[in-house]
Order: sequence, then C-alpha cells, then structure tokens
Amino acid sequence: GSTHFADLTSDGRIHFEGQTFDYPGGWATAAVRKTDPNRKWTDGWKLIKYEGRTLNQWRKGKRGPAPPPLLALIQAEVLVPGAKCLSIEYNGSTHFADLTSDGRIHFEGQTFDYPGGWATAAVRKTDPNRKWTDGWKLIKYEGRTLNQWRKGKRGPAPPPLLALIQAEVLVPGAKCLSIEYNGSTHFAD
Repeated sequence: GSTHFADLTSDGRIHFEGQTFDYPGGWATAAVRKTDPNRKWTDGWKLIKYEGRTLNQWRKGKRGPAPPPLLALIQAEVLVPGAKCLSIEYNGSTHFADLTSDGRIHFEGQTFDYPGGWATAAVRKTDPNRKWTDGWKLIKYEGRTLNQWRKGKRGPAPPPLLALIQAEVLVPGAKCLSIEYNGSTHFAD
C-alpha cells in the first residue's frame, strides 16, 4: 500500500501537493485518486490518520468529545440557535428540531451532536429500515440545506478540523496527517 502525508495548518486546513483543502473528504479523495483515478469520493474522516488514529476516532473522543460541528457555524454567525429552526422533509412528512446554543440538535426528547444522527432518527419515522442519512444534505435551515450553509451564504464556514484544533484534540504540524492506500507514497509540500 501507499502512504500519503499532508500538513495540518493552525487554521484547520489541509495542505497536500500545492493544494489546500477545507474538508477531510477533499484531501482524502485527491490522495486516493493518485493510485485509483476513477474513485468518485472518499470519506476522509474514516481514512485520514493523526497519530495512528482516524480523524473520526479523534473527533469522537480521546481527549473528550470534540464540539458538535454545528457549533462552529453558530460561532461564525452562519446559523442562529432557536426552537424548531431545523427541518427535514422526507416521505411526505416534515420534522422540526431545535438548535441549541452549544450546537446540539434536540428532537422529540433526544439530543444529537451530529446532523446525521438527527437526520437518521427523523427519516426512520417513515422509513424504519433506513441505515443512515446524510444530515448535511437533508436538514434545512431557513430553506437551505446545512451543506449549503457551511459552504457559504455568509462566507464559507470554518474548516471542521479547526474546531478540533481549538478543542486541543489535534495539533497542527507538517506531515502530521496520513492516508494509507494502495500504490506509491506521496508527501505533502
């Protein structure tokens, strides 16, 4: 297999071979395409490693859980917390949830840290066999998906790794992120 290394900057961005990526999936896909050019997309949270553990493992908690990703959007003044300000339309049903000031989602007595958790719970109300739902693409705030909001009506949201740096879960550095995949080895700038 091959190993790709990238730099993590103090602003939460990933630098690899002259390119800058705000999202782990962007770098993971670019690195994997070095040896698998037909690859459509790669989940960077599950593939990228920092100190031998995946980013997904880090954001779920070695030094305590990372803050919910919607908190960064609240802090950047992209989203404003409120009652029933989040919605999902699916299979003819509409579900509403509250967004709290700490970035969590409240729905029918449950609290969710991640958009996918709430989206999956809401969708299962009418589709109980659904395994998982991408909340970033399904949940709406003021008529637009969370994915659209994080990509920028009021300017782009901060990269998600910035929240992990601010929570002292990750420490920026040269070649501190890696991807192991078949083929050759690539190093960052």
